[in-house]
Amino acid sequence: ELQIDRPYVYNEYLRLATGEVFRLKKIGVRSSKFEDAEGNVMAMTNSEFSKQRITNLSKRATGYAGSALVEFPIAVKGGQAMGILSRTLEGCKKAGTIGQKFEVWAEKTGKDSFTLGASFECKNYDGIARVRRELNLAALEFVQKGGK
Repeated sequence: ELQIDRPYVYNEYLRLATGEVFRLKKIGVRSSKFEDAEGNVMAMTNSEFSKQRITNLSKRATGYAGSALVEFPIAVKGGQAMGILSRTLEGCKKAGTIGQKFEVWAEKTGKDSFTLGASFECKNYDGIARVRRELNLAALEFVQKGGK
């Protein structure tokens, strides 16, 4: 069915119902192959693949939706942490990696840490991993400098 109907084409980015995002690499006679953002390859039988609820991210009109969760030690002030993430996203916006809109919010608080979330839109799928890396590096540098 997948080989005949071709509901997806090679190199399109697909999100499974589990939230996993993969690039379609091949639709074979019995199985299909996918690659994640880190280059890991996954195979799935076409029978299983055809049963999945799939969102084709490559068909978005405006880009790729991305998000990240960044954890901070509880000793860091929340406002400062939000500022670090916002400034990092502003830098990504100026560099053209993300679009004009982004959002930073408090996700959860635990005994020893709290987590902030960020959402943004990238012009290409690979930009999502770059932005996540930039956010985590900025947070790490901030914490290593004693939260200053």
